Amino acid sequence: MNKDKVKHTPPVWTKYKKNVLERTLKLKRMKEELITTDFGSRNQVTRWSEDKVIASYKKLEELRKKNRNVPQKHDYPEVVVPVKLQKL
Repeated sequence: MNKDKVKHTPPVWTKYKKNVLERTLKLKRMKEELITTDFGSRNQVTRWSEDKVIASYKKLEELRKKNRNVPQKHDYPEVVVPVKLQKL
């Protein structure tokens, strides 16, 4: 059996690094908003998994629509996430 060898090219990691950094920044901001609205203490919220943070944040968004006394969402300026290039 003679199989044709397929040349695999390495992935372009710069595409993925930016998404990871933006995602962690978004998650960090979600956690800060949950802490300020007393969804849990800082120790509790920092230990939560990503799924639990997102679920709690959705509940917070629903609560904001129903109740105007809940602190509203912060206006974060557009941040350019710096990408560190690593030597291979």
